[in-house]
Amino acid sequence: MNPRRTLLTALSAALGAAALSHAWPAAAQPAAKVWRVGILPGGLYAPRKFQWDAFMQRMREQGYVEGKNVQYVIRAPEKEGAPYDALAADLVR
Repeated sequence: MNPRRTLLTALSAALGAAALSHAWPAAAQPAAKVWRVGILPGGLYAPRKFQWDAFMQRMREQGYVEGKNVQYVIRAPEKEGAPYDALAADLVR
């Protein structure tokens, strides 16, 4: 066999193997994990919404996009002084 043809065959095989080795891991990767962040504010949610908005903005800056790789689960009392037992239990479920 011609030395040039041998070199081209070996090079083609190496490039093909390299292309396949890069394609398989990408195709086999599992779906990205979606983190669930439970929020149980220390009072009514509406007056403190700006604080949670700032928290969520900082999370976005860190690469956590709601609906893509993070989900926020908010449980807040409907009135000031309401018990937290049921809200916390629901959040844990």
